[in-house]
Amino acid sequence: MSKIKVTNQIISNVNWRGIDICPFSSSNQTDIWRIHIGSNLSHIQNFSSIIDENELLKANKYYKVADRDRTLLSRIALRLILGKYLNQDPKNLVLSVDHNNKPILSNPSTNEIKFNISYAMDYIMIAISPLEVGIDIEYVNPNFEFKDILNEYFTKKEISYIEENNTVARFFTAWTKKEGLAKAIGNGLFGPINQFPTLNGDTFLDSNILNTQNNWIISSFYIADTHVGSLAILDNNLTITFYDLDLSFFI
Repeated sequence: MSKIKVTNQIISNVNWRGIDICPFSSSNQTDIWRIHIGSNLSHIQNFSSIIDENELLKANKYYKVADRDRTLLSRIALRLILGKYLNQDPKNLVLSVDHNNKPILSNPSTNEIKFNISYAMDYIMIAISPLEVGIDIEYVNPNFEFKDILNEYFTKKEISYIEENNTVARFFTAWTKKEGLAKAIGNGLFGPINQFPTLNGDTFLDSNILNTQNNWIISSFYIADTHVGSLAILDNNLTITFYDLDLSFFI
């Protein structure tokens, strides 16, 4: 049975760049976009025309206004960003999901771009890449009772690391690593997620655990003082660049 390598690393001191300097090229780098929800809520009405009927129906199913607005804003931001990379009208993009329920573009000639999206509390994060990619973010909730689920999802070494120091932050960082990798390989949180590694450095796994022959890199970073995220991507030495998105740029 063949082995694959999963590398976990921390990106500290992230440099969040402005949208005005982004080349919007997905050929040789992975771009991560940060959208602060509260700062962009006023733009939902400005871009409501680019959302398709299914997206609107999905958003309107939410009982809470905050959940509905977050869903609408995430779809608007995704369409606007993809439209720039593909030089297409964001309204004409056909967004769907594959057999693993992973979001994809269905338009002809758009297969060269991969993307993933995640949101929690105050932030939406979108990853754009030429390679398969998964991103997950979490609000570091100091009141979340996580100890009861540690044994189900983590190894003994991981549990020791989480409980050693700053336990809440370490738990949520580790969780985003597992979910980011699960999203990248397209199986959600199904499968042996307790075997998805989260400790920094290289881990070698039997290829059947992830059902892939590829090596992966998982990069974790802070989005804000209260939010942590992880990006999982095929190991191909791509540069990772971080951007802030203000939707007023598109007006």
